[in-house]
Amino acid sequence: MQFHLYRFIAPCLLFSSLISGCYNTPGFSNNDPIYAEIGKIKKVTINVSHWNEHTQLVLMPGGPYLKNNFPLSQPALFISKINQYIFTLDKHNNLMVVDFSKNPAKQISRLKLKDQATAIATYKQYLIVGFKQQGIAIYDTTSATALELDTQFEKPASVTQIKVYNEKVYALSNNNQLFVLESGTGENSTNHWQHSHTINVPALSTDFAVHDTHVLTIGPGYGLGSLLISRPDEFITSYRLQGEASTINVSDGFAYVASGSGGLTLFDVTNPGHPVWTGSHNKFDAIDTVLVNADRAYVIDRGIRLATLNIANKALPITGSFYKPDSLISDTLVEGDDVYLATGNGIEQMHFPEHDHAQISNEGINQGGTRRAYIENGIAYVADWFSGLHLYDISDPEHPRHLSNYHTPGSSKGAVVENGYAYVGDDDHGLQIIDISDPEHPKKISEILTTGLAYTLKKQGSLVYLADHRGGFHIIDVSNIKQPSIVSSHDTPGKSWAIDVVDNIAYVADDTAGLLVFDVSNARNPKQIGQFNPQGAAEDVIIRNNFAYVSFFDKGLYILDIQKPSQPRIMAQLPIPGNARSVSLAGNYAYIAGWESGLHIVDISNPAAPRIVGNHDTKGSAWGADINNGHVFIWDWWGGVKVVNVEKPHQPRAVGKYHTRGNIINMRQKDNYIYTANGIGGVQVFDIRNALNPIWVTGIDFPGKIIDVWTSKNSGIAYAANAEHGLRILDISNPFYIQSIGQQDTGGETTLVREHNQTLYVANKTSGLLIYNAANPRQLVKQQELAITVKDMQVHGTRLLVASEEKGLLAYSVDNTGALSSNIITIDNKADRVIANQSLVFSSINNKIKLWQQADSSYRMIAEIALEETITDLQVTEQELLVSTPNNGLLGYDITDPAQPVLHSRYPSTDLLGRFIVHDDAAFFAGSHTIASVQRLPYLDWQHVSSREIQLALPSNLSLGTYHLKLVDSRGNGQLWPNAIKVSFPHRRKPKMNMEEFKKLLEKHRSQQP
Repeated sequence: MQFHLYRFIAPCLLFSSLISGCYNTPGFSNNDPIYAEIGKIKKVTINVSHWNEHTQLVLMPGGPYLKNNFPLSQPALFISKINQYIFTLDKHNNLMVVDFSKNPAKQISRLKLKDQATAIATYKQYLIVGFKQQGIAIYDTTSATALELDTQFEKPASVTQIKVYNEKVYALSNNNQLFVLESGTGENSTNHWQHSHTINVPALSTDFAVHDTHVLTIGPGYGLGSLLISRPDEFITSYRLQGEASTINVSDGFAYVASGSGGLTLFDVTNPGHPVWTGSHNKFDAIDTVLVNADRAYVIDRGIRLATLNIANKALPITGSFYKPDSLISDTLVEGDDVYLATGNGIEQMHFPEHDHAQISNEGINQGGTRRAYIENGIAYVADWFSGLHLYDISDPEHPRHLSNYHTPGSSKGAVVENGYAYVGDDDHGLQIIDISDPEHPKKISEILTTGLAYTLKKQGSLVYLADHRGGFHIIDVSNIKQPSIVSSHDTPGKSWAIDVVDNIAYVADDTAGLLVFDVSNARNPKQIGQFNPQGAAEDVIIRNNFAYVSFFDKGLYILDIQKPSQPRIMAQLPIPGNARSVSLAGNYAYIAGWESGLHIVDISNPAAPRIVGNHDTKGSAWGADINNGHVFIWDWWGGVKVVNVEKPHQPRAVGKYHTRGNIINMRQKDNYIYTANGIGGVQVFDIRNALNPIWVTGIDFPGKIIDVWTSKNSGIAYAANAEHGLRILDISNPFYIQSIGQQDTGGETTLVREHNQTLYVANKTSGLLIYNAANPRQLVKQQELAITVKDMQVHGTRLLVASEEKGLLAYSVDNTGALSSNIITIDNKADRVIANQSLVFSSINNKIKLWQQADSSYRMIAEIALEETITDLQVTEQELLVSTPNNGLLGYDITDPAQPVLHSRYPSTDLLGRFIVHDDAAFFAGSHTIASVQRLPYLDWQHVSSREIQLALPSNLSLGTYHLKLVDSRGNGQLWPNAIKVSFPHRRKPKMNMEEFKKLLEKHRSQQP
């Protein structure tokens, strides 16, 4: 039986993505959304205009949806808009006018240009086109069906950008000139435009914006600059940007700058001559373009996807929705909540609902709580809030290597190291003392609890000075390493974040109490002798050469003269973009961890006049930064360990990292943990108890690439395919302490590994399929070898299912030793993926899925699903088949009746998603450098009751949010009902009785008791 379930070939869906569908396609007659309360089943009746026996009702997460589109045979390069008309150019110099008031959109005219267009813009009824060689042409679009050339300018010869500000047209040329054009009435009635003047801009400027009386420009080598239009020779370099800036836009007094590895940076340009850093967002790989509308920014990430950012709080932009078209994005424009995209397939008009819905996103991933660290002899001892003390070999700073970790009982906040011991501030578990004389096997020696929350510390001699947050600070005697004792404690008015001690004087960064100064010459009786409080929140302090360098979370860097410790005196105060968390010093520079703003490098050669000379934003939130051998190691909360070369402080550059190395190729789940095959990043472990926020636990490194990993169901062993290095055997009995316990040479490049009942099945490109007895995982015994190229495999009962390159889908009989017999069943002649559940086998090849029913020694195909794109992966549960695809994302099929699979849910593809796994109510995706996760949608209980009605029961476990509904029929026609369902918290109801009535009822009840 062949069941062609999912053929999307309707004209309005030619290049649709997951959440596509023609907005005004008839289907649902309901106009208003269905409102439901979380935790309650709601039954409703939906009217439909078209129905047949194969029509299905599909649930989808709310979010952006395709409103209209115009397919093209060639990629669209540029777009602009006047009224309902979109003007677009393709690579063959065709200028097309498309009417988007029609659905689907309709082309109404075409003009063949003689030169390659490089930029377009619109102003009133005019279309302005810049060319590679022939200057600028201005067309009158009064008659959209027949564009009329109004004015032609031979200069500038090569235009790179065109923008309109204050009724003037500005054209940037590749010879560093900005041509200004103005409309007016000339003698020639057919020529309404004239060249006003020319402004020289800095060399290699890539983009510009005009605001008030200034031109703001961006370019490599100088970053963000400004110049006064009336005196353009007075160029001001305002801010050095990270990476190469690509675009700049100005809206409501703020400039938004997109720059590759630097993400998005926001500046207050109220005074355009002196832009002020306001906020940043660097969570994506590379932002190519930024557009702004009200409190929402639209950014293009790597040309692959469009993301929205909530910019209501300019200091902290927050990720919103994603949309990923089928092909690369080359240009975009925004009009209200609609976004028009020029893509490789044509023009798409997307509608972004008022409230963002994240859908599948890797924004929830947490690469650990790296906070503060201590560096000694090429090893970084990193306090990780979530998983304890981690040791990294940083002798090669561009390739940090994880050595080991100790999972402390609390939340590690800071560490110091001396003589083979690490002293760790462990929050509510006080001071932990750990033996790290063998860096690969740290072990606990002792602990001492404190009254507050142990944070950072300083060691001098046999004394540890511990900042205890709400518990003030303590002086602890560690002369007996096994029995530390508190010598004295001093409560402070604020919260002690950090402490430094020089010449028997302790300096405490005490939050809202500022900097406190104590005489600790008598360790048993510390006495406060001074204080500096600028009404800020002091968070870190370092003393050097009679100066105190104090970071204030909300006020930046203070440099204080402490020649008289009892009377700290301000030398200078320097605002730091973001929030100043920690400070470290080397030479004439201070390195400030700026939280959401990343790393800032400050020249302190003149302590009275410090100045920021470099910066590097991070993907997480920089909490700590330590300098070592010309490199700054950033302890990037959420983002992991980052390494920045600062040999040229004015030009910091990222050179290394530990987390997010390579792409996640595959992953497995065991209990509440995921083990990822991270390519060059080895094997990484994530805690998934909060499925939408996986938290990094630990990792283990290997030479070469880890391309597959398998966790044994019945033991604490995992196996990793290490490409040309064979097979790695791991002990994962404690997920916080995974360790390598063996290696097996497989004679070539190992690609896949599976284990079942102590038998190991290993795929190797050279040797074929290898079978090992794994009764003793430390010493595998080879049993068998088959010359076959394996693409996928799974043990299913007494058979091994193999998807092979040469022989298709095979079923090998497995004997009681795990060996394969000569009894082989050929199920199908082609297969890339195979997975099984109970008596069912699911295989896929290219864009087709086949469902097979096992019956003794044969397999019978009972259904086939045909998609419009290649299948990435398959997973199956008892009642559901889940299918991942590059563009349509994750598809969920109800297989209660496997002969009639029913598509019930679809999740958008928002990134390059690969293999995936399912655990409880969540799906986790490989394919990128972080895990993407999504909460699976529940089944909809619905039935067709008449030719035009569906009865629907919304499940009680439908999460808060907005959802789309879509009808899909056997002909492939999709009918979308956007934002059809809105689930909210229950409304508060007025109690049926007031408190006085309730008391009377209670008294009556008590009086009636015997």
